Amino acid sequence: LTSSAVPWSSPSNFSAGPAWAWPNERLEQVRFSPLVDADEMIYVATTTRVLKLNRNGTVVWTFERPELRCTASPALHVRSMLLVMQDAAERPTLFSLALSTG
Repeated sequence: LTSSAVPWSSPSNFSAGPAWAWPNERLEQVRFSPLVDADEMIYVATTTRVLKLNRNGTVVWTFERPELRCTASPALHVRSMLLVMQDAAERPTLFSLALSTG
């Protein structure tokens, strides 16, 4: 059996505002909930790319396929991310991205 338990918790007092915010300078649509791995890295999937951010909001890597569209919520599996994207003809492609390098 596996567990999604983590040894840390989120803050309960948000009166000081966010520690950081992703600026989303391209005004991209974020279609799915962000993912957080065991190392507290954050993965944000937009329509055409995935960004890995560290806990301070710095982009670690980006995987981008502008000719494809992300059509399903990505999933973390062991040390990889599974990502389904489709082309304009709606043909799906499954990607397995290494969490360390994208």
